[in-house]
Amino acid sequence: MQLYQRASRSAAKNGPLARPTNPAARMRHRHRVTLSRLGLAGPLLGFVMGFIARHAMDFGHHSCPSLQGIFPLMRDFQCGHANLQTPRVLRNATGRGRIVVDVGLDEGDETLDAVESGFVVFGFEMLMGSMEKIRLNAVRRGIVDRVHFVNFVFDAENKMPVAKDLPPPPEDGGGYAYVFNAGLSDKLGSMDTNMRSNSVEMMTDNGAGKQWSEGKVPILRLDQALPPWVDDIFFLKIDTQGHELKVLNGAAKFLENGSVQYAQYEFSPKLMRTSRSGDPLELLNMMVNMGAVCFDMMTDDVHHRLTRPSKPLSRYYESLNGGRNSPHHSARNNYMTDVIGPWDDILCWFPDATA
Repeated sequence: MQLYQRASRSAAKNGPLARPTNPAARMRHRHRVTLSRLGLAGPLLGFVMGFIARHAMDFGHHSCPSLQGIFPLMRDFQCGHANLQTPRVLRNATGRGRIVVDVGLDEGDETLDAVESGFVVFGFEMLMGSMEKIRLNAVRRGIVDRVHFVNFVFDAENKMPVAKDLPPPPEDGGGYAYVFNAGLSDKLGSMDTNMRSNSVEMMTDNGAGKQWSEGKVPILRLDQALPPWVDDIFFLKIDTQGHELKVLNGAAKFLENGSVQYAQYEFSPKLMRTSRSGDPLELLNMMVNMGAVCFDMMTDDVHHRLTRPSKPLSRYYESLNGGRNSPHHSARNNYMTDVIGPWDDILCWFPDATA
């Protein structure tokens, strides 16, 4: 899909959408481009763009409670994704060298899909066993020369592990990936791990606070891990088995500066409680309070039917966490036998981001 879709006959005649100079028109233009990136076009594009632009522009995000929720529009219009499926924007958009941060890779399908779409990806995976899976996946796709596996050295002055040799990607317009065998959190640390596969038990201790040494898997803050030539992030994806809030807290520099366009995180209250990694309602509120508009993205209604409440956020949380609106078979016993519990992917869009 072409990133900048032509939304009218006039646009089709006159070329790609031009950037207006009027502030209100710029906001509407940004909504149009954003939604076309996510696969919305035609009449639906105009409706959704008008709805969001009217609320965000005329009333202001923080003074308009109707924007402070988790909305089903992307699922309604079939622009979400199924479990284990790469987000549409990373499969369908033209990357043009924009930055993606992928936290929690497993075999690296989402990272490598983004590389094939022309994005520059920084991927973080704690499990040593996943590194070979990612390499073999890249070999099968014929893009192993576009993947750089990062080595670490110890910075004695700052007392932290730093990535060795992170030059900018090739200037040929193609996608590229930097893959880190490292975890992300809100504090520096490390883990002794020979983990071969992902599981809830393996992620219950993020190791933050333990001193790093060679041979251990480093735990980093995102706002310290990226090279200085990265100014903003187009898409931040986090799937860390309950540690999403800690990862986002470690990305504070980018989020608070308005340098993230989209942030998508897996939201599993049960995993957060298991890992003791924070308050699930705090995670839901975090980016909404920063001015983001947020949507749940799972299209297959595995754990949360579309009839669920969108706002206030406390009602959305209670509906998902309680499992009463879930068609999943584990809901029959209140997810007692399901270690993950009810969950969804939440996509947050920052209208004023610079990315």
